[in-house]
Amino acid sequence: MRNRLLLLFISLGMSLFLGFMSCCDDCPTCPKEEEPPPLGKFRLYSICFWDGMLISYDIPADTIVDSVTLPYQSYGVFVTPDGERLLVMRAQENNFGMDIFSARDLSLLGSTNQYGDYYFDGTDGYGIMLSFTDESIYFVDPVNLYPTDTIVRFGNHGYLDTVGNNFFGVKYPGINIVYRIDCNIRQLIDSIVLPGTEISEICYNHYSNELYYSCYNPYPYAYFIQYDLNNKTILNETMMTGGSWGAAITIEGDRIFANDSGSRDWLPPGYIWVFDALTNEVCHLIEPFDYATGTILHPSFGQILMTPDGRRAYIASSYSMIAETPIAVVDLQTEKIIKVLPSAYGFGGTSIALGPVPE
Repeated sequence: MRNRLLLLFISLGMSLFLGFMSCCDDCPTCPKEEEPPPLGKFRLYSICFWDGMLISYDIPADTIVDSVTLPYQSYGVFVTPDGERLLVMRAQENNFGMDIFSARDLSLLGSTNQYGDYYFDGTDGYGIMLSFTDESIYFVDPVNLYPTDTIVRFGNHGYLDTVGNNFFGVKYPGINIVYRIDCNIRQLIDSIVLPGTEISEICYNHYSNELYYSCYNPYPYAYFIQYDLNNKTILNETMMTGGSWGAAITIEGDRIFANDSGSRDWLPPGYIWVFDALTNEVCHLIEPFDYATGTILHPSFGQILMTPDGRRAYIASSYSMIAETPIAVVDLQTEKIIKVLPSAYGFGGTSIALGPVPE
């Protein structure tokens, strides 16, 4: 069904497109009609590259707990599995490294030179670090953060499957190769060549052994691809208006979310696409939130995080939009943006992390 939706948009016009945005009748998974599970309590941490503001939020109240302004720009924030520490990356010239903050009150605990992306599995006693300084992938101890096993591959970003203990790292520069690492034996087991170029966001479905990712094929045409690793075939290739800066899969593995940076001149302008993981077809399109004044300021979204209770998704701002978009809150039952998070200066977080409430 390659480009099927794009052809529909062009041939049937705006009215049919708006009609399509509602959930399709034969889609069993969106929105969910059964009684939702209770809302869990978490902490969300956000950092804005543009103003250096680090903020902690109480979830699901979605209120600010603490905030602090940093004397540098930061591209990323990560939280340790115990929920006690935040790893904040310093991203300025001659000042690359990592600062460690208390998740309780955002006080500075220490600093290291371990600059990169961090991924943690809270149950198996390991973490993954994609080092940007020496171009390697490391396993790290989640307590002392010391690097241990080394895989000499340069990963740009990735996805940690915490059920099957597989890590998928996108080769840097992100052309079309993904490294698959078995975290049980801590070894590289495959280098997967995928259709498309400049792969950005990626997530994995351990139920079906499928990869979902955003790419160009070719540039400047943006696509979201669902790929079967068993048969090495494309299951669905959906053309988007703009590139996607966020992709995530629900806890149940039944739906995939991918945002669309959109365009002011072309449909769809920054909608969030929801795919049915069983049929691999578009199930729903989430509007970029207007609802008469609670508006998102620009149709562009970034990183997507799902809460472990399966109730909400939080969507960060895109770096390319100068963080004008606040962090959006999606109700996963209705599959709608229900509100935005407050911020200190009106900027949204360009990087977000989710963890347990510090004890």
